[in-house]
Amino acid sequence: VGWALATVTTEAARGCGFAEYGLAPGARGDVVLVDAETVAEAVVARPQRRLVVSAGRVVARDGATA
Repeated sequence: VGWALATVTTEAARGCGFAEYGLAPGARGDVVLVDAETVAEAVVARPQRRLVVSAGRVVARDGATA
């Protein structure tokens, strides 16, 4: 499960060339919120995205573009 989560988070950011990735001052401010009981469920079931924030701005809510 850890490998799967890294694949869709840190490794994906590295593949996109994001230098300042992570939860730290100066980072991009990207986050995706899903409704899942566990990390495994979030990765495997791929539930609908409740909230998508890109570069600190809300870009989608409940599957619809904001």
